[in-house]
Amino acid sequence: MPVTLVKSFEEPSDDTVEKEDRDKKTMGKTLSKWMFKNANSVADMSEDRVQQVPGSLGLTLFNVMGLVKSGHLFYRNRRDRNKSNVYKVSIYQPRIVLCSFDGIRQMYENTAVRKEPSFGMFVFNQEILGNHTPLIFENDEIHHQRRHIFIELSKKIFCNKNFINELSQSISSELDHVIDTMTSQPSSDFEDALSGAVGNVVTRCIVGKTIDNELLKKWMDNCLIKKFKKARAEGPLVYEKIRQSVKEGPIFREFAAGLVKKNGLLEEDICNEIIFALIFNAYKALHGFVVSALVHLSNLSEDKQIKLQNDASNFHQSTDKTTELNSATDVENYTLEIFRLFPPASFVFRRVTENFVLPLKSGNYQVNKDDLLCGNVYLSQRDPDIFDNPDKLDPDRFQRQPHLKDYLTCFGAPFLQDSVPNIHKCGGQKLALTFAKVFVMHLLTLRIEYDGQPSWSGKKIKRIIGSDKPVRVKAIRK
Repeated sequence: MPVTLVKSFEEPSDDTVEKEDRDKKTMGKTLSKWMFKNANSVADMSEDRVQQVPGSLGLTLFNVMGLVKSGHLFYRNRRDRNKSNVYKVSIYQPRIVLCSFDGIRQMYENTAVRKEPSFGMFVFNQEILGNHTPLIFENDEIHHQRRHIFIELSKKIFCNKNFINELSQSISSELDHVIDTMTSQPSSDFEDALSGAVGNVVTRCIVGKTIDNELLKKWMDNCLIKKFKKARAEGPLVYEKIRQSVKEGPIFREFAAGLVKKNGLLEEDICNEIIFALIFNAYKALHGFVVSALVHLSNLSEDKQIKLQNDASNFHQSTDKTTELNSATDVENYTLEIFRLFPPASFVFRRVTENFVLPLKSGNYQVNKDDLLCGNVYLSQRDPDIFDNPDKLDPDRFQRQPHLKDYLTCFGAPFLQDSVPNIHKCGGQKLALTFAKVFVMHLLTLRIEYDGQPSWSGKKIKRIIGSDKPVRVKAIRK
């Protein structure tokens, strides 16, 4: 396989390691002081210390044109122009953009902000999900109660001692099918083939059976709509077919019955939440990760590739794959680095419910009732004040500085914090990372010749995949 190698990352000297250890201790103390403090407490705040949010709204039309042209660079350029990680701009409606870790933490924890039933300007069409509002758009007790679904589901799946072995076999089988498809039909859509593989793996593990990928894709096409558009008439019919498939799954039947009895949740709510999670995790988050992780393996230096290959070799040869997966630190660090560079959701949105002062490391800012907050996860995970060479793929980053894991805002809470119902941490984080790491183990067995080397400029804001253009292959084999 033709492999494009970049200049090897320099190994740190003893002096550098000693300095990084000191830096780690210092940053760790700083982290404990401001990361876990009560998000609503603003100590010793006098009127003259409160700042107005910098920036100008500008004209929506020109801003949208700039966003379409420059993608993520539009937000970065605005940040640099304002010399601030918080600024205001108008894109369809006025918003306050937060590009820093502490800003997004405020969005997760401050009780003066609320989720809305939308992804920014995109509104989730509840009719496509039986008029059910998904967990990620809920607040307060409803949110806390339904988080039990994914916490308990994760526990249920990991109770199966053969889960990792079965997951590995499922991924291997699906990738074999992708290889057969691309070999027999070279003009096939490679990303679409991988999407089908990811969907089959996830539904088989979570529901206990595969669900027609065409149904899932149709549902995806109908579930997110602009306010001025109507969902296609087939949407509710597609949803009903998916719902029946989920309910027929053996894992779901056993899991749902226990959760209804234990937590008093309705089976329909459980089914709806599972469907929503399956669609977005299979066809958005995990699929985006798998393609990104695959194409960027060829951008690693040879020594970094060898380290990952060693982890993969040990995993595939072991009969105790669970233990081997847990000890594969190089694969885990690579996985987290891909999630850092290409988060599954680049933005989070909240609506301010009352006037308050936003306490950030850079200062205290006045925000007002009805303001729309836009948390830029993509930029917060590339913050040069936290991450050295933030745009560089560095799979050893978290090995040198493990505490940086807690600065990944895509998981909703500190990486090492347990997932419990009353926080905003991703309830399926452990499960999602397990899927991701086992996929990497198998991606490392592939030999691919690309039809044009994939590259990422940051200009494609609608793609969560780390390649500007759809990935195409000339040849693929194990």
